[in-house]
Amino acid sequence: MSGRELDGNTFELQVNVRDTGIGIRAEDMDKLFQSFQRIDEERNRNIEGTGLGIAIVQKLLSMMGSKLEVTSEYGKGSEFSFTLQQKVIDRTPIGNYDEHKKTHDETLAAKKFLTATNAKILAVDDNDMNLKVISGLLKRNLIVPDLADSGQQSIELAKKNFYNIIFMDNMMPIMSGVETLKIMRRDKILSDKTKVVMLTAGAIAGMREIYLQEGFDDYLSKPIDVSELEAILEKYLPAEIVSFEVDGRKKISEPPAHAKQLPTEEPEEVVSEDTFTGRERKFFAETCPDINLDIALKYCMDSKSFLLQMLTTFTDAKRAEKIQEAFDADDVKNYQILVHALKSTSLSIGAEKLSELAKELELAAKNNNSEEIKFNHGDLMSTYEKVREQITKYLTK
Repeated sequence: MSGRELDGNTFELQVNVRDTGIGIRAEDMDKLFQSFQRIDEERNRNIEGTGLGIAIVQKLLSMMGSKLEVTSEYGKGSEFSFTLQQKVIDRTPIGNYDEHKKTHDETLAAKKFLTATNAKILAVDDNDMNLKVISGLLKRNLIVPDLADSGQQSIELAKKNFYNIIFMDNMMPIMSGVETLKIMRRDKILSDKTKVVMLTAGAIAGMREIYLQEGFDDYLSKPIDVSELEAILEKYLPAEIVSFEVDGRKKISEPPAHAKQLPTEEPEEVVSEDTFTGRERKFFAETCPDINLDIALKYCMDSKSFLLQMLTTFTDAKRAEKIQEAFDADDVKNYQILVHALKSTSLSIGAEKLSELAKELELAAKNNNSEEIKFNHGDLMSTYEKVREQITKYLTK
């Protein structure tokens, strides 16, 4: 992004975005700006989209007196650019980005977080790792939820207990979340004060409205973001059982003694006991190259101990065995459910490539594309095994 001042009141902003993607063929360039046209369909068959994005951008730029320029070389990437003339309203400098970020991080470190000891929560998911994740996240809010691993079990619990909020996974075998909720509503099992929130690893635009039509009160995407979870809790829990406290859990510890005995090395950084040191980060990156530690910590409350629990759970071979069994039995429906779960659990520990492979195979199963499943299943399983081996090596260091 760059620009130049045209006069005392007008600034011309120049925006360039360059990618290293597959690029665009010369013969396809005219299609780029047409609504509902998707380029290179065969190559991009696993990428969701409507073909409206570029057309909408062009329309918006046209309304602002500009247009989108595109140059591309097929196989190497594309560059998109536009210029906008903007009226200068305030000449006050934005300031130093690094200083702003530091201030923002310091604010977050001391931010208030929600606690609700008396909240009655039920979490429903057929995947035990997902249940451990939401249970672990809620502990931060001093909430101990009831857990159910099936729609039927959740119905039985809801018959016996009142819940402020029920977090319900949808893609479960035997009885889906939607089917479970319909039974709960039909049989008048739920109180009018109970809110049911869909847990989904497939949250896209427009899905909230679909879930509302199915009887849900809201939805929460997986992997679960802590701030989004707290927003749901604040929105639906009764005000009288909610309080807010300053997060003072992070305690600063002294550098380990062995660091002081190594004068030729940088001293161990002073961090909380539940945070990765620079040295630990380096070892993690070397041992688990297929895991993005920053992504993993994002979904694990920036807690080293919680992430280690999730990594330990992820190494359980039974999940991989179930996926293989569904593949061998040509059970496409169950295969879809299992790889759908893998999509979110792998992303929650930062295994981005594995998550993408699971997403592609979930879509193939949804479309009943057995040929694509057969072609890519081996890659999924070998990547899954590789990630598990890396984690095991790290945990047994």
